[in-house]
Amino acid sequence: MPVAPVVAGGSGTDPFLSPAGNGPDVSVLTGHPALLDVIAAFDAEDIPLHAVGGCVRDLIRTGTPGNDLDLTTPADTDTIRRLLDPLGSLTLEGVSFGMVRLCRKGMPDVEITRYRTETYDDEGSRKPTTRTASDLVEDLERRDFTVNAMAVDLMSGDLVDPFGGAADLHAGVLRAVGDPTERFAEDPLRVIRAIRFSAQRGWRPDPDTRAAAKQTVADGRLGIVSDERIVAEAQKILVSPHPAAMSRAIRGAHSLGCLYRLFPGVSVMAGMQQTASGMDRCDEPADRLAFMIKLSGPDPKAIGSILKRAKWPHEQVDAAVRIARLAKVADRYSPDVRGEERIHGHPGSEPDIEARRLVRTYSDAELDAAARIARADRSGLHPSVAQARKDADVWRAPLPVNGHDAMTAGLRGPAIGTALRTCESLYLRGMTTREDLLTWLR
Repeated sequence: MPVAPVVAGGSGTDPFLSPAGNGPDVSVLTGHPALLDVIAAFDAEDIPLHAVGGCVRDLIRTGTPGNDLDLTTPADTDTIRRLLDPLGSLTLEGVSFGMVRLCRKGMPDVEITRYRTETYDDEGSRKPTTRTASDLVEDLERRDFTVNAMAVDLMSGDLVDPFGGAADLHAGVLRAVGDPTERFAEDPLRVIRAIRFSAQRGWRPDPDTRAAAKQTVADGRLGIVSDERIVAEAQKILVSPHPAAMSRAIRGAHSLGCLYRLFPGVSVMAGMQQTASGMDRCDEPADRLAFMIKLSGPDPKAIGSILKRAKWPHEQVDAAVRIARLAKVADRYSPDVRGEERIHGHPGSEPDIEARRLVRTYSDAELDAAARIARADRSGLHPSVAQARKDADVWRAPLPVNGHDAMTAGLRGPAIGTALRTCESLYLRGMTTREDLLTWLR
């Protein structure tokens, strides 16, 4: 059962839209193993049932609905539960609007909700008051963007698209449903979601949607959105499979004035053009946060502290800060930047010695990440680092002397630590035998 054709290609189209021929086959939904008996149960009582939101969008866009199977119906919650109860385990979520989740082993969950509409009476809260909608179109009206406001009739296979979502999907346009100023006023998180969709899909907001988003930010409405929700969206931006779209979205966030909420601390970065072009070249999602931290000022640790205060996961931030600091060292060490400066800024230190120290301090994975970040920033690791990595087993080996040896040599207290640090420096300079280091200690 095909819906209206959505064909990829041409100026202004969604660059990631899969060619669809005569339109995606809705039987992918109506014949989905997780939906067959659900559809049959509602059809037996002549109760309408529609797939809505992301699964319809993704079906039109890629030919597959994914695993987010969201359905809506005019039936009340008790009826939904009665029809689904024989089919599997049920949970009721969102008491105010009665969403029933059907869970079965080996199948994606199915979520079914009664038609509903939402009103936002409290300007200081994102939590709406919900009530039963009169029909499907009223339910679709409450959604954020036209590409998410489509439905498929699971009995007939008809596409219900009252706001032109399929056309916008084809054009690669992100357009708010109805009045964009009202949509963003209702829930300012939608501004951040627009940036995330741009990063993940390459969609670009239409002028009215973009203007309303910018005004929402200027009005300070993002202040009612929790840090946790913002971080969740930012994480999705960082793992976009399309680096070019992601970097455009980050530039867009910067121009809207909300980059500081997505990535706190990076608003002081040296230059958006430099950052955006570098992000284009960051193919590894794990490198991207470290890359932004690297360009955000002289002290990656300070940027990390800002991110942690904004509820970013500490472990993730610590790893990114460590890579960013290493990449900064690599920058200073690169002949393409300031070839005469030395790692850690030690005057008169020798490149090969400092390269060995890096190899001893950082793992191969960290060195590889720093190299990728340096390349993304049109820089590179000094050749001495590659040379030192060839003998990594030597430079990472345990120091041949220890605290007991230092005590035997007559040292006590802080002098032991000082002596062992000196021994490590001598080791990196080539004094690698225990005998030579013991001689020095004595």
